[in-house]
Amino acid sequence: MIVRLVQLPLRRECVEEFQRLFGESHPHLMATPGCTTATLRVDHHDPTVYWTVSEWQSVEDLDSYRSSVWFGKTWPRIKAMLSSKAQAWTLDHPPADTHELPSDSS
Repeated sequence: MIVRLVQLPLRRECVEEFQRLFGESHPHLMATPGCTTATLRVDHHDPTVYWTVSEWQSVEDLDSYRSSVWFGKTWPRIKAMLSSKAQAWTLDHPPADTHELPSDSS
């Protein structure tokens, strides 16, 4: 399981259009094999910076989505709304044993 974070700095005049596009695109994204969740967030300090947060079963599922015809049509529309380059991070979940609290060594 991986988490994909994409930071999208939007031009101010494109914020509403982007929100509509995400709303229209969300059902398709959720129907993509391997996508378990996809949410939209906005930066607490800058209302023109949006983030997509998605979880995927594997990097291969994410790569397959990024190679899809649908992504090929949608990404250029989003890219045209950006005020600067998007940034993306792919994160792994840590091993299960790292979720435990450290023992008290006193």
